[in-house]
Amino acid sequence: MSALSATYDVVDFEEQEVHLPEPIVAVDGALVHQLLIMHRFDINHVEGDFVFQLHPNHTATCPQYLVVARFAIPPSLQVVDEYGAFYWAMLPSSTSVCRNVSNSAEWQHIYALHIHSHVLSKLKEEAAVRTKGVQMRAEELHLLYIGYRQLTAHELDHYDEATAPPVPYPFRDQINTTAYVSAFMPSCLYIVPGEDAWRSGGCKVSSSSNNSLLVVPLCHNFEQECSQLEGMMLTRFLFSPLLHNH
Repeated sequence: MSALSATYDVVDFEEQEVHLPEPIVAVDGALVHQLLIMHRFDINHVEGDFVFQLHPNHTATCPQYLVVARFAIPPSLQVVDEYGAFYWAMLPSSTSVCRNVSNSAEWQHIYALHIHSHVLSKLKEEAAVRTKGVQMRAEELHLLYIGYRQLTAHELDHYDEATAPPVPYPFRDQINTTAYVSAFMPSCLYIVPGEDAWRSGGCKVSSSSNNSLLVVPLCHNFEQECSQLEGMMLTRFLFSPLLHNH
């Protein structure tokens, strides 16, 4: 029987209830609205998945959030720019899923955005191409910017796989959010009896895991049907706070 260990590389910071500032008055008198609350995370390696977790203070009303992400340059809902498309998702995917949630673990799951490693790699590669002529430090390409907004009643359930959020974004309501954020990169290692080195190949953490339960389908390097192990998640804190709200 192989031994199994798992870790969360945690990007963690304290955040209280966040309120967007009043709109800025531009030189021409127009109001410049801040459409997203923005955070950034230093993602040096993309071998594992990235999980962005929202923790609403009150779930009884099933608040829904639009979440957008892009490497190197913060994503914008204001204008279409030359820095490439952004990754986006709705949390939860539909407000209808809230009717079937019965415990805290399920609430946590529907407010978690799992960005798979191959998607992270693609986003980072596109950012490198799009910012080729931009003066920036090499390490800035590792910065993943994630913005989110709690949706008003007019915005709920507007977007799905067939319908992306429009840019410029039509809703200009100044929003308050009553949620806090955490982020982590789950990973796992295993050791084969008779060996003295840990391996990671073929060891993937399932998206159904959370910060208390580890679910790992194990395939390793063998052409076998995957078995599923469950166990307690061991957590280590590797990242210091990176960004508070703007």
